[in-house]
Amino acid sequence: GPAELGKALALKAETLSMQHKTAEAIPLFGEALKADPGNSFTKARLAAAWVSLHDNAKALPYFKEATEAAPESLEYAEAYLSALIALGKMEDALKVVASSNARFPANARLTYLKARVDDALDRSKEAEAAYLRAAAADASLVEPHLYLARLYVRFRRLAEAKPQLEEALKKAPDNAEVRVV
Repeated sequence: GPAELGKALALKAETLSMQHKTAEAIPLFGEALKADPGNSFTKARLAAAWVSLHDNAKALPYFKEATEAAPESLEYAEAYLSALIALGKMEDALKVVASSNARFPANARLTYLKARVDDALDRSKEAEAAYLRAAAADASLVEPHLYLARLYVRFRRLAEAKPQLEEALKKAPDNAEVRVV
């Protein structure tokens, strides 16, 4: 039936995406959604394809629909939040991060994304606290250290920025974003 056809097309499109043939994958994801319009996997993967082409605006509605259709998916919630942040939609991001935190309490990645939102809204104390919580909650995360260092540099708190940058460098020495700071 249509659901099986939609799944097959979505998997074929995902295979193309994994082969970095995103331009070919996007229309195939579209066909998959025509066959099975409610498939959250297809919506999320289409959105991810748009993000890989640096088009968060086209990705956003698909991430939103995928998150609403599968609220149990942390991956979809994170991707939706990241797209909102990339587009500067911080008021919307605040609402999404609040509902996501309710569904996934004490998640380090969501705490980091909340810090990004607070930082963008010039709520520096809240951002600093959330970056610190995220870094403490998951030792593998680089981003909280990096963005906390940026916050400290912005406020000329260089002595506090240095250990955060050093920690980010130690965790991800080849990460270009860390080297730019």
